[in-house]
Amino acid sequence: YDDIKQILDDKKSDQATAYDALFRAWGKQYNSRTSVTACRQATTYSLSCLHKQGNWNSLKQHNRPAVLSMINNMGEKRYVTITSIDGDIASVSSGDRQYSIRLRDLDDHWYGQYTLLWLKPGSYSSAISPGDSGSLVRWLNEKISTITGQQQERISNTYDEPLVAMVKSFQSQQGLIADGIVGPVTIIHINTQAKTDVPSLVAPQPSEQG
Repeated sequence: YDDIKQILDDKKSDQATAYDALFRAWGKQYNSRTSVTACRQATTYSLSCLHKQGNWNSLKQHNRPAVLSMINNMGEKRYVTITSIDGDIASVSSGDRQYSIRLRDLDDHWYGQYTLLWLKPGSYSSAISPGDSGSLVRWLNEKISTITGQQQERISNTYDEPLVAMVKSFQSQQGLIADGIVGPVTIIHINTQAKTDVPSLVAPQPSEQG
């Protein structure tokens, strides 16, 4: 396995190369030579940044490639992009190279900060709440109906009580707070379960592939 300490000593492990690798994981192009931020650039691809503080469990639960904020032995901040996790081994991109690193070795330099990209529904601007209506609610209804197998005769454009109940049940099954509010984290899980064309951090188990 590669030595994370040696990687983090390299000044090429910077934010620009990390975001470049993150965008490539999505099949997108990142321009490091512009003043436009990575997160602003992401919006042109219907993607959005999600900045989180967590641990390996939360990162695996979100199940998307992510830029990790790291600290080397000199106390300097470095950035690497984690693109896959297989057991206790991570595939990590840094300075245009790919490495295999043990999670426990990453742990020595990672304090839980990460940034990932998630795919937004077309008209998304804020979380979907009970009582809302419109094309975004229709998208939600179609996705949840497909995931749960509860196909309805008529897909409603209103976030009504039956749909709220379905969403809460879905959130509970995914280990999320079952509040019926559909924000970025719930949408990430919807896209995963609906087999939307998005990159995954953890490969599905054989029983999940169907």
